[in-house]
Amino acid sequence: MKRRSAIVFAVAALAASIPVAVRVAAPAAQPRARVSSHQACGYDRWTVKTLQDRSQLMQTEASSVRALGVLPRPLSLPSERLPQEHRVYVLTAKVISTQTETDGDLHVVLSAGGRTMLAEVPNPACTTKATPFRRRQMTAARRRISFCRARVTGVLFFDYALGQYGHAPNYAELHPLLAFRCLYWSHRQL
Repeated sequence: MKRRSAIVFAVAALAASIPVAVRVAAPAAQPRARVSSHQACGYDRWTVKTLQDRSQLMQTEASSVRALGVLPRPLSLPSERLPQEHRVYVLTAKVISTQTETDGDLHVVLSAGGRTMLAEVPNPACTTKATPFRRRQMTAARRRISFCRARVTGVLFFDYALGQYGHAPNYAELHPLLAFRCLYWSHRQL
């Protein structure tokens, strides 16, 4: 009888300890930390990428994916805007890939004539110090991006050589895009 009582007690004790063991083994549910838009935004040359340096940009000029991809690459990339990064270009290309990056940028791969380059549009929450006019341009461009042959307008920017898919040989980008307009959608063109 004592043996049976001991077994019953042991089974009861084991059964009672299972919920405790499960709670100890499983991590406690943590409240999700809120990530501010500042923390989610990028950092490398960020004020230049997002026009928060409020630089005076030059008049828009026509170019191509090929022409921008062969511009001389700067020897160094300072935190401030380079003289050639005041230029705004418009070109026609196909959008062949898009991806939202960890810094909130919408990463767009443009293709024309067998060459590719990147164009990016920052998350609107990451452009708070840009002028209202530029913020509206970037936000509108971001909303319009789709897989099509498009006319895109953006600011020349040289990025670090990170080996991203679709980069130009010199790592020239249009960052940020200021305008995006689909010219036509065609499965043959994509």
